[in-house]
Amino acid sequence: MSQHDQVKNDQEKSKQQQQQQQDGKEFVPKSPDQNDLEKLNQNDENQKK
Repeated sequence: MSQHDQVKNDQEKSKQQQQQQQDGKEFVPKSPDQNDLEKLNQNDENQKK
């Protein structure tokens, strides 16, 4: 496994943990801007491969 893949896996794990923590709290929906930013970031990652 490359170092980049390792970092990505760590990011996925931390995302999942954050989501689990959010489930315990009052749920706050993301703003459309945040969703768009995340999509852009994912597109950048996909293009780098």
